[in-house]
Amino acid sequence: MPYISPLSSVLQLARLRQSGEAKGNQPGLRHTVVGQESRHSTRPLESLSKISLQEMQVRRHHEGKYLLCRIITPATRLFGIMLAVEDPDAWSQIISIHNYPGAQHANEKELETLFPVDSVIAIREPWAKTASSASHTLIHVDSPSDIIFVQEGDKLLANVQWSSGPRPSPILSRSGSEWKSVGDSHFQEQEYFASSVAYLRAIKRQPLLTDARLNRSLALMRLELYDAALNELQKVLGMVDLPPEVRQRALYLSGQAHYSEGRYKQTLEAYRECLVLDQTYQDAHSGIQLCERRMMEQAKGNFDWNTVIQETLTSGNEAEIADFVGPIKVAPLRHRDGGRGVIATRSITAGELLLVAKPFAVSSQLDATMETAITFNALTGQISDKSGDLTLVQKCIDKLCMGSDDTARDFYTLYAGDKGPYSDALLRTKEARNTFARDIDHARVKAV
Repeated sequence: MPYISPLSSVLQLARLRQSGEAKGNQPGLRHTVVGQESRHSTRPLESLSKISLQEMQVRRHHEGKYLLCRIITPATRLFGIMLAVEDPDAWSQIISIHNYPGAQHANEKELETLFPVDSVIAIREPWAKTASSASHTLIHVDSPSDIIFVQEGDKLLANVQWSSGPRPSPILSRSGSEWKSVGDSHFQEQEYFASSVAYLRAIKRQPLLTDARLNRSLALMRLELYDAALNELQKVLGMVDLPPEVRQRALYLSGQAHYSEGRYKQTLEAYRECLVLDQTYQDAHSGIQLCERRMMEQAKGNFDWNTVIQETLTSGNEAEIADFVGPIKVAPLRHRDGGRGVIATRSITAGELLLVAKPFAVSSQLDATMETAITFNALTGQISDKSGDLTLVQKCIDKLCMGSDDTARDFYTLYAGDKGPYSDALLRTKEARNTFARDIDHARVKAV
C-alpha cells in the first residue's frame, strides 16, 4: 500500500469529522449493498503471520495474515466507522469498519468508548482496497469479529517497537471504578452497548466489582442479549460471601432474563429463591404471577388478544405473551425436493391457533433516524430506501455476536439462498481474545 504519514491520516479524518459536525441534525445519506463481495476470517491469530502496511497490496485480501496497528484518531461515523491507524513502522491507513455492534447510530462519546485512541488492535486477514470515490486507499472490515483488541502483556506485543514511541494503554489508564462511571453515564443516556463495553472494562480492571457486573447484565438485557446477561449474573451468584441484597438483585435479574427468553421454569426458580431471602419482596411475587400466566398461555394456547392489543397500543412496547406451538412441527420435506417445512401433527380445524412466536429481531418506525438509507440487494435486484432494513440486519448481527450457541444455530440454519450450507464452524470463535462469542459471517446474515 502507498505510504501515508500518521499526520496525513489525522488531518484527513479531522476533515471528515468536521464535515459531519457541520451538518448537525440535517438528514444524511447512507448506502449499502447486500450480496456484494465480502470477507470474514475464521482463523485464530496464532495461525496467522504478521504483515505490515508496507507489505500489503491494494485490492487484495491478505489470507493467512494479520495487521497489528494502533488507533491514532477518534472514530468518525460516515460510511461505516472510520478511524486512522498506524503500524509499528509508523505507516498509516484509514480503516473502514462495518456492522460493528452499537456503532450504527453511535454518537461521538459512544465511539470514544468503543474505539479509544491509542488502543492496539489486530485485524485478521485484512482486505485492502480503494474507496468508492477512488480518492484514497483504505482497509475495509466487514465483520466485527475480525477486529481484536490487544491488551498490554499479550505475547503478540513481545518485541514490538513503535517507531512513533510508546503510549499508555487507554484501557489501563482508568481504574475499575472510573470505567464503571463511564458505563453509568452511557446507561443513563440509553447508550446500552457502549455502557456494556465500559462495564466490561471495569470488570477486567476489578473482577470483584459486583455493581459493574449487575449493571452490565441490565445493559445487555436492554439490548435483548439475555443469554449474555445471564452469563454475567451467574458469575455474580458464584461469588463467595455475597451480601444478601446483592444476591437478591442478581436472582431477580436472572428471573427477568429467563422470563424474556420464555424459560418460565427457571424464572420461577429464580423468583422463589428471592423470596427465600425476603418473603416480602413484592417484585418477586408479581413476577411469579406473570410467569404462571405465561405458562398457561404456553400450555393451552389461551390468549386474551384484546388485552394484548390494548397493552401494546398503550405502552408502545412488545406484548408480554408466551410462545405457543400448536399441532405443527418442522420436518424435512424430501417429497418436495428437499429442504424443511412446517407440517401438521394431526387434523386441524378451521380457526385453530397454530403458532405464536416472537421475532428473532424486528425493526419499526421507532428505529427511524434522521438518515436516509439506500440499500441495493444484489441477491434480489431490489432497491430499498428504508433505514429499518439496515437496522434489522444490525440487530441480527448484535444477537449473533453475543448470543448463545442455540441462538446462532437457529439463525444460521435458516435458508440463505446461494450462500451455501450451514457450518458448525460458525458457532464458536477459535480466537480466544475476541470480544464476541463467535466469528460473524455478515454476508450470510444479510443473505438470510
